[in-house]
Amino acid sequence: MAKHLNRLEKELLIRKFKSHPSIKVSDFCYANSVSESAFKKWLKQYEEGCLEALARADSSVGEVFPEGVDRTEEAYKREILRLRIENERLKKICGEDERVWRNGICSFKNEEFKIVNMLSKDYAVTDICAMMGVSRSGYYKWLRRDPSS
Repeated sequence: MAKHLNRLEKELLIRKFKSHPSIKVSDFCYANSVSESAFKKWLKQYEEGCLEALARADSSVGEVFPEGVDRTEEAYKREILRLRIENERLKKICGEDERVWRNGICSFKNEEFKIVNMLSKDYAVTDICAMMGVSRSGYYKWLRRDPSS
């Protein structure tokens, strides 16, 4: 156990542990050759600050991202928007009457536009529509429509 793990290795162990909630910490640590006290410390650090918190205090914090990855605030905002869209798409369940079949693909335009409408309070409609692959004009047409019976 003299080997020091980098923060990515620590995160991998934490995720592995969390994916098996029935296993005891002591058994997991023994199986992975990690001290129980260190692992519990990593768990606490990870809960508080995710991957960045797992860096050793006496080590210089290196780049987590590979070279070429854009770390600007705008890139983070785009990624958050993309993830929110993905989450909303997964949460939506629509009725049979709202499905439109085109080229063998089931499209849920009404649900897509509901997601755009919900996210438009926080993000630009242009960006949301571009990321979702729906037309902006279709969204505005949907907004002005008379609701069907």
